Amino acid sequence: MNSSSPITLPRHRIKVLLASLIILFSTFLVACSDDEAPSPESQAIGTWMLAEMNLVTPQDINQDGTPSSNLLREITCMEATLEVLDNNTWTLALKEFRVDGITIIDDCTDLLTTNGSWDITEAGNLLLTDSEYEIRSNQLILERSQTILGISSIVYEKQ
Repeated sequence: MNSSSPITLPRHRIKVLLASLIILFSTFLVACSDDEAPSPESQAIGTWMLAEMNLVTPQDINQDGTPSSNLLREITCMEATLEVLDNNTWTLALKEFRVDGITIIDDCTDLLTTNGSWDITEAGNLLLTDSEYEIRSNQLILERSQTILGISSIVYEKQ
């Protein structure tokens, strides 16, 4: 027997082997595919930290000479943590700032805690009681068409 002679397979075996390899390869591709986007519900559940509270008109509340439209840059002690739980409830813990007449007092000594229920809208947005947040990757964004205290939007980032 010559060790350098090629191995020959019947034609039908080659076809079966080729078909098996194609099926195996395509199964591998489908199994490793990550085309399925996470549901809005799974995106919403978790801990979110307040990242921005944007004003219509920039203000210089901390009187550092640099007005900012992000209230968090002006009131550095203000923090908020939003917990969105898988039982369709949420809890918000917010260090409040006080307003004395028209002056904002930057002390954040009071902790306000509130909670409620949440749902996902047909558009895939997170509805917290009566506020609808758009879910954008790792952000929750509340845009306000009618501003309250000059706040135009609120942004939370997922932790």
